Amino acid sequence: MSDDAVLYCYGSNPAGLECALNADLHAILHAIANWLNDNKPKQCLLVVSDSKLRKFNSLSVSVLVNQLDSVRSFQYLGVALFSNFTWTKYVEHVISKVNQRFGLLRGIKHLLLYNARLLYYKSLVLPILDYADMVWGDKDNAVLMNNLQVLQNKAAKLVLDKPLHSSATDALNQLGWLNLKQRRHFHRCLYVYKCVNGIRSHKLELSRNSNLHRYSTYC
Repeated sequence: MSDDAVLYCYGSNPAGLECALNADLHAILHAIANWLNDNKPKQCLLVVSDSKLRKFNSLSVSVLVNQLDSVRSFQYLGVALFSNFTWTKYVEHVISKVNQRFGLLRGIKHLLLYNARLLYYKSLVLPILDYADMVWGDKDNAVLMNNLQVLQNKAAKLVLDKPLHSSATDALNQLGWLNLKQRRHFHRCLYVYKCVNGIRSHKLELSRNSNLHRYSTYC
């Protein structure tokens, strides 16, 4: 049994959503009650809604005899999820993390050959920019996405040891890099290709039904 488990449920009515969540938990808990008592994992409730649905914040959901604490943000698989489902703070965290790596690279780039600088970017910077980008990328966040692209532009110039005022487009072309928007598009296409061809298991139910808890996912 993993201690990293999430139960998903959606709905437009608070009472129905609360009922569905509690029903799902009741159905699951009889099989793992002993494990919960022995391991006591952290448990919380994140309600994702827009500003018009504040009424959802009063949901009462319990595990055994303990009511779940309602939280505004939750770190799941390395990605910070927020109750308003915006990505500003998470992308700002990504930008801060990448800038820290750039600070180190700028300090040592005169000691590194081109291949070493390129390896530094691919191993310590690019994974941060790519991680879960299919989820948080291009969500009507043009300013945030542009800020991320500025980082990749800086990276290309650092790798090539070009002046900061030089052309970012020329640097990207010289390296043969896709820009970040193109990378996100490629990642989505690749994911769909793998799902369609059975390379990746994809069991997400998107059908709407009044019987909400039938479409919850427990993993």
